[in-house]
Amino acid sequence: MLRCITDERKTIIATKCDRNSTKRLNEEKKLYCPHCESHVQFRAGTKRTWYFAHVDSECSVYSEPETEAHKKGKKILYNWLRKKFPSAEVEYEYHISEIKQIADVFIIHKEGELEGKRWAFEFQHSPLSKENWEERHEGYKSANIQDFWFLDKKFMKFSTSPGKSDARLIKELERAIFSRRRMCYFLEPKSKLLTIDFKFRSSWERPIANGKERPRQFFYHDPIHHSIVMDEVEIITEDTFLHTILSYDVIKEDLKTHLDEEILPWLRGEESQRLERELRERYIEKIEFAESNFEREIANVFEQFMRSNNEKLENDIRTLSSEDFFNKYNSYAKKVQQNSQEFDSFKDTDDITVQYIKEYNYTFDFYNISFLNEQGEKSLEEYLKKKNEKEIDLVSYVYENYSDVLTELRSRHMFRKKEIINKKLREIKSSLAIYSDRPTLYDFAFTYRRCKDKEEIDMYIKQIKETILNNSDLDDDPFKDIW
Repeated sequence: MLRCITDERKTIIATKCDRNSTKRLNEEKKLYCPHCESHVQFRAGTKRTWYFAHVDSECSVYSEPETEAHKKGKKILYNWLRKKFPSAEVEYEYHISEIKQIADVFIIHKEGELEGKRWAFEFQHSPLSKENWEERHEGYKSANIQDFWFLDKKFMKFSTSPGKSDARLIKELERAIFSRRRMCYFLEPKSKLLTIDFKFRSSWERPIANGKERPRQFFYHDPIHHSIVMDEVEIITEDTFLHTILSYDVIKEDLKTHLDEEILPWLRGEESQRLERELRERYIEKIEFAESNFEREIANVFEQFMRSNNEKLENDIRTLSSEDFFNKYNSYAKKVQQNSQEFDSFKDTDDITVQYIKEYNYTFDFYNISFLNEQGEKSLEEYLKKKNEKEIDLVSYVYENYSDVLTELRSRHMFRKKEIINKKLREIKSSLAIYSDRPTLYDFAFTYRRCKDKEEIDMYIKQIKETILNNSDLDDDPFKDIW
């Protein structure tokens, strides 16, 4: 490991320290692991990078030994970050307690547009499975830390097919990183050369092997040359999520396009999924709270209330505590209960106004927050009468003034005459037709709810008398009295 602390809690970086003073602290046993706080030794040879090593302790954070190439890779990244962001807090081998992971190099930005942003830089020299990478990536993601993965250049492989030396052999780990980050970095520790993978093209070709054509898909990076020494690497940060990628001058414009067209849509999709998961979690929390703190009936009302107003309540479901949420919307739940009880009582009346309200209003509307806000302090009947005032006026008019016509029309609307009557009614106005086998007078009256005014009703009634009731071609049915 490249970082330790002293007995005075001061940090020492192996690659940056004074050799003599650090050796003296080592001899005095005043060097400690910053995580398990056991003694470590300073290893400062002439052939390898200086580092610290545990003596006897089994540290849960650090696993040793560490290869020379890994130490060099970390050092390159650490030095680049310190130079690029002099005001930021940059740490070697930083243990992130919230996710129990250690980053090779960790940075916390202290100023500018990136203030507060946290990055984890990982140099992967040893083989790593796709599953282990995904687990670590998800850990960083859950902590809102952007992770940058640099694979050792040794993992970059090319085709051995004749004439196909530029074709890449993309392994499982590269595919996993590319699919989730839309980019992949390779770092060569000796030369400090960084390769930035960001765009591939594929080609089906027919190379000849052992005298036979063998169709095969080859992958080429576009452009072929996309490497630069680390000292010349820059960054590009998009404005929406402050997501950052590495770049350099020659491919900068291509990378900007890639960021806008590939990475940004991907980030938006991930953010949408995150918000959806978060909302679902908060929703479940509030349902469980309701079930634990309210009677079953009111808990069910709250659940349906949240479902019916999902978009309108989304911010409150996500941000308010369960207690604050239910305190805010408790009056709405009580109003829903009152409305449901009042609506059930409508079945016991013959009043055409109430019958209309019951026929053309639906209980699921009672959960709608806009409906409840408009209703205010009014009773359900009072509010719905006002809301359906025009339609009720028209229906009441035809019921009170033309009850005899409706009764005769209903009598002729026998099962075997229904199609004949409906045909005539549709010729007058399509909405006047009745398709029920046993319609009530209310049903016939309700068909006039869409009329423009009472004059229009009078006109339709006149046509019904002339074309149906007084039409001798339509035989009266002898069974009408059974209705």
